[in-house]
Amino acid sequence: MASPRLAQDPGELCDPMLTMGPEPDTFNLDAFIERELAWRPGYWRRALDNSRLYWPMVSRKVREAGLPQELTWLPIIESAFEPGALSPKSALGIWQFIPSTARAEGLVVDMWVDERLDPVKSTDAALRHLRSLYAIFGDWNLALAAYNAGSGRVWWAMYQASVGGKKKKQRRVPRRVKEMWVQKGNVWDFWDAQVYFPRETMRYVPLFYTALAAVERAGEFGVNLMDTLPYPLASDTLLVDYPTDLALVAELLGLPLDSISLRNPELAVGLTPPDTLWPLRVPPGKAQGLDSLLGTVEPRDVTIWISYKAQRGDNLWKLAKRYGTTPEHLAEVNGLSLKKKLRLYQRLKIPKKVKARSKRDEIYMGKK
Repeated sequence: MASPRLAQDPGELCDPMLTMGPEPDTFNLDAFIERELAWRPGYWRRALDNSRLYWPMVSRKVREAGLPQELTWLPIIESAFEPGALSPKSALGIWQFIPSTARAEGLVVDMWVDERLDPVKSTDAALRHLRSLYAIFGDWNLALAAYNAGSGRVWWAMYQASVGGKKKKQRRVPRRVKEMWVQKGNVWDFWDAQVYFPRETMRYVPLFYTALAAVERAGEFGVNLMDTLPYPLASDTLLVDYPTDLALVAELLGLPLDSISLRNPELAVGLTPPDTLWPLRVPPGKAQGLDSLLGTVEPRDVTIWISYKAQRGDNLWKLAKRYGTTPEHLAEVNGLSLKKKLRLYQRLKIPKKVKARSKRDEIYMGKK
């Protein structure tokens, strides 16, 4: 099957800037695509509909980076183009970054600001990451597999393919083998090594091609991809000093909350961070009026409830010091004894008081 080819305009097909790799001769990709499209029509419809807000921005950045235009549609299988999509492994955003990879690619991830939620910044980071993976393997199918499973898994799968799966107990690929492959440019094809990948990754690359087919057939799902919306939204910026609740901003301006939150997607709890002048983005022409309105709102005590997963070496005293509370209070709100050690990855509720412009007494953070 020829790779579906997608351009800046999904209604017009054009040659991709770079090849996506050889076609499979060991896997029936056509049958896989037809089966997946028929099995989950609701998912593809929702993902395609969500993409109308973001795909022009992603496509422009892919083109500017000189990468294959097909990569525009990778978020379809990552997140259905839902910025708030959160996986069981704490991958977040349309590109589904885990915290460590996001930070490695230059994104801010903390309790106040999580740039994985920002489609623009996370797209820049994802394209940097994909470019670096392609530089390692020289093959886009393998780069996609590494995006899903990590480069170590890709090396291991290729090594198993090279020895016919006879050394499955050997968890690391000998360095000399990697060096030989790189020197000779003899990198294994994804399809030849497919059976040695984890099940999720075995399906990941075929699902990517399924997403491309869904885009080509968007009309069959009742979605007009040319009916796009402008993103990022036009905005003016206002510097705010105290933590400011986006819900309060929307109320003061008489606007829907989405009008403010879509302009400030990186604010993890819908509140600007403390101890900094934060550039709050609002609809054009609204900054000056908002500045006057915020001046009438007195900051008040608000409790931020953080969902925290205990790490190695954590105890109530360390966490209390980090979050400005007491070990006794942490023990009380979590029903714990001060004498008992925390279990690794135990979920805790941690309260943090801040002075904020908000009508809410408590704000709850999601799991991180």
